[in-house]
Amino acid sequence: MKFTPPVLTVIDQVSGPGFVDTFLEGDASTYQAPLAPAGLYDIETQRIEAIQLHKLVAAEPLRYTFRTYRTNPQTTELRGKQFVFRPWWTAKAFDLVTNPSTGWQYSVYPSDGSHAHCELTYVGIGSDEDNKDGYFLGDLWVTREAFESYIRDDIFHCRDDA
Repeated sequence: MKFTPPVLTVIDQVSGPGFVDTFLEGDASTYQAPLAPAGLYDIETQRIEAIQLHKLVAAEPLRYTFRTYRTNPQTTELRGKQFVFRPWWTAKAFDLVTNPSTGWQYSVYPSDGSHAHCELTYVGIGSDEDNKDGYFLGDLWVTREAFESYIRDDIFHCRDDA
């Protein structure tokens, strides 16, 4: 059976200082937590991103409120439109960001012909990849950019209460 991603409707958007809250209606229960970060994509190709949804700030049956940080005014022109909803991270990836360990170590990936995938962005890390270095914790790897943005700087405010 072919997977059909959920389609959600933008009910409203409200701008605040440095963020936009997007209020959505529909059934996203196809996905398990975490529901954010995520994106809304065009229905036809499911590839054109309409808006990033950085943090889930409220959820009730068939209604969700997401916060997007560092946005431009065009993101508030989505009211009444429908989009495919797609979360980005697994529960394991979300846990790496929300419960950061102090054990991460920076390293160049070994030149042994193997490679790893970033736990947050899924891009390759290895001597034959564009990302030749990163941070590792045990056998988990993240790119330098992903570590700095999501774990060190928490740009999606995953560890904030609001």
